[in-house]
Amino acid sequence: MNPVYATLRELGVPARQHRFSHFIDGSHLDRGRLPWLRRGSPTLFEQLADTLPSIRQLS
Repeated sequence: MNPVYATLRELGVPARQHRFSHFIDGSHLDRGRLPWLRRGSPTLFEQLADTLPSIRQLS
């Protein structure tokens, strides 16, 4: 199993949201993936937000 799923469990992501796919995709923003990225990988989130500042408003 991909170790990302263990990280999702540790973060408290509900099992129904355990999907390992695109974080940055217009069709997935409504599923709460950016907030989980922000909590689980804040450094990566900030690197993305430096390039795409509007994701701070979505998470």
